[in-house]
Amino acid sequence: TARFRWMEHIFHDKFDEGGGWTLPDGELGFRMGCVRVNLYLLHQPHREEMVRKEFRDKVPNVQLDTPGFLKFADHTDVAAGPADIILMAAPVPELSPTFFSRFSGLEGVYVVGTPGGVNCQQPSWSNLLMALHQLAPVIYLSPQFTRTVCFPKDYVQDNPHWTWYMKRTVFDMALTVMARRPEIPAKFGDWGLILRLNAANAKLCRQWYEDVMGVPM
Repeated sequence: TARFRWMEHIFHDKFDEGGGWTLPDGELGFRMGCVRVNLYLLHQPHREEMVRKEFRDKVPNVQLDTPGFLKFADHTDVAAGPADIILMAAPVPELSPTFFSRFSGLEGVYVVGTPGGVNCQQPSWSNLLMALHQLAPVIYLSPQFTRTVCFPKDYVQDNPHWTWYMKRTVFDMALTVMARRPEIPAKFGDWGLILRLNAANAKLCRQWYEDVMGVPM
């Protein structure tokens, strides 16, 4: 449930009056205009403390233990029937592969990551993948693909549908990828700004410079 409390925290302005997201009485999740978002929980006890620590490292005073306002149900209550797309964006090692048998008519399955990665952990991933292949083609959204998608600075800054937290996260992750070296432990020294000058990042730097400054390099 910590993830739902985190959602309430980072999207609190969207749930405020006039924010655009509503909580209809008696329904799971919330509504964004004509779009209904249902929330279901797959409880994974062994990950609970890790998730809580991750959130509290970002916002130390975030409330994760108090009752929230978002309503949700167990993942086994997801209704059977036709679906368009499945997006796998988090590790679900405790999910039974038979869960997917309730769906039909899918156009595709998208997986954020690569086999053996954080979201596709073995040995559970092999069985989940076999179940997904029975539904539709599986497409991996690998770093080699997703890192070629660049958000122009003005798009991020002026996007009316993104919260301040989402915008800050995009800029912070860009700084982490391009300049910080989190893989170098602090105990080895703090040298401030360290540029990552491999070929792929240098190419992105060039593209971002031309996009922001409006002049070629």
